[in-house]
Amino acid sequence: MTQRTLRRDARGSVALWSLAAGAVTFLVVAVAATALLEDVFWPSVFVGVPLGVLAGALAAVGTAYRLEEKPRS
Repeated sequence: MTQRTLRRDARGSVALWSLAAGAVTFLVVAVAATALLEDVFWPSVFVGVPLGVLAGALAAVGTAYRLEEKPRS
């Protein structure tokens, strides 16, 4: 394997981990917010899903940033 191939594989891994972190965060936050607001606000899903999307996007970007960060020497 050449160094170019290794870099391409590492990028795919970063994208996969970032996507997984974003999806899991979306699901957890959306379900938790919807469940917590269910008794207070009747269309709680309209609050829970956007919160989940925001949290999932932040988690995906943060994960990608941390994984792409070069090690300090």
